[in-house]
Amino acid sequence: MNRKVLGRLIQAVVLLSKQELPFRGHREDNNSINRGNYLELLHYTAQGGQFIKDHLTSSSTFKGTSSDIQNELIETVKCVLDERITNKLEESLFVSVQADETLDVSCKSQMSLIVRYCVKGRIEERFIVFYDVSKDKTAKGLSNVIINVLTEWNVINKTDIRRCYGWSSSWCSIFCKTSMSKLAVHS
Repeated sequence: MNRKVLGRLIQAVVLLSKQELPFRGHREDNNSINRGNYLELLHYTAQGGQFIKDHLTSSSTFKGTSSDIQNELIETVKCVLDERITNKLEESLFVSVQADETLDVSCKSQMSLIVRYCVKGRIEERFIVFYDVSKDKTAKGLSNVIINVLTEWNVINKTDIRRCYGWSSSWCSIFCKTSMSKLAVHS
């Protein structure tokens, strides 16, 4: 029974992630009209599945609805997806990177990184990280973030960046990689 319930909780996490929907609501208590997508989805699922309904109404030890459980499930799904992406990146010969810097809802600068690669003749594109860059938005700072992330994902030697579009010339010149072992600054 617990495996079945946990399976439904994970399905809810995957669905919300796939649809790029937020999990949490502003107020999640029983009196709230909208308790957030995760809880509302579980309660919607309970309408059609008796075992979920029974679990949500009678379980006293583990309901799977707390913010801690939501965060643990999100982190677990992220780890599985990261492992799959890592395996595909290892198979690919070349990797391209897209980076974009923007403000989040709290007005902090963040950079998103997307990798693009080819596996078995099929091009795939995957978002890998949001990175807080509010402390250093200089060309060198942004370049260091990208290089560190590419190193962390073990794809730094699969990228050969020669052209940049849509970025300032100073940013491109600092990031332009002319050899596998060093960065050259061109102005």
